[in-house]
Amino acid sequence: MCGDGDSSPNGIHSQIVRLVWSAAWFRVVLRARELASSHDNTSSSLNAALHAWIDSVFLDSFLVKVRRLAGGGNDALVGKDACYSLSALLKDIHKHRHLLTRENLLSLDNLSFDISALRVREDEYWREHAREGEALFIPPHLDTRRSEQRNAEIDHLCETTAADRKQSDIVQGAALENIQDRLATLAAICLYTNKFIAHAATMESRRGDKRGNADDLRIGIRDLWTALENLCRAVASLDGWLIGRTSHAFLPSMYTHEWRDIDAPFVQSESVPALRKFWKQLEAEAMDWGNPSIALKSDGSGAITP
Repeated sequence: MCGDGDSSPNGIHSQIVRLVWSAAWFRVVLRARELASSHDNTSSSLNAALHAWIDSVFLDSFLVKVRRLAGGGNDALVGKDACYSLSALLKDIHKHRHLLTRENLLSLDNLSFDISALRVREDEYWREHAREGEALFIPPHLDTRRSEQRNAEIDHLCETTAADRKQSDIVQGAALENIQDRLATLAAICLYTNKFIAHAATMESRRGDKRGNADDLRIGIRDLWTALENLCRAVASLDGWLIGRTSHAFLPSMYTHEWRDIDAPFVQSESVPALRKFWKQLEAEAMDWGNPSIALKSDGSGAITP
């Protein structure tokens, strides 16, 4: 959905799948901590610094990606600064809603408006191809049930009935507003991310935003999972009802081999001194960065170096 190709990493569906995968693994980490705390043995103890880093990296990354999908920046799908987001896609669909006619939606799936005529063609196909004792596959475009079902779905989207169907029926705004309402639930997360993660907002900026006081926001783990659910349901609604007619499994299955070594120690005891030494090296390097240097000179290539 909405990308440069089926394999585009920037496509909305690709972004969602990676986000769900990441969030699910973080939930597994949280669950593992709960299990570890219930064990009365030292083998289940955890390193506080390492896990604090895991939390920080996940939360910052997750919030930025939710904001990006919900539409935290440019909401244009064309132009040199265009970005793929759900809000941009919804705005584009609203702008071109006149194209969301029954005729166009049916043509996307090569389905029929005239069910009576289609039933005649389906019966002819049966007579020509049916063989006793053999199964017969009906091509989707000749399958009366498929066209009947799709027309019934379009009735709902266009707020009409089977008796009043017309090929010129247009999808009504209410169908899109329901999806927009799901994105609206992400407003607090987008505001928090804008002020504290994507940007280091000043106090004036944090407290003077017309969307609310960012300093008053509190985002919990359950809020993140709920936000992800709303993103997934918005994508599923758009793709399933309007665009690709696709049902998604956003979280891939984990097979036995993918759990291999998850219970193995991350660091062996004998490796700890080497890691502490390596940290000291990093500390010394960072300490050197803190030495003030006023004199700047060119290295001959035009670059300015201390």
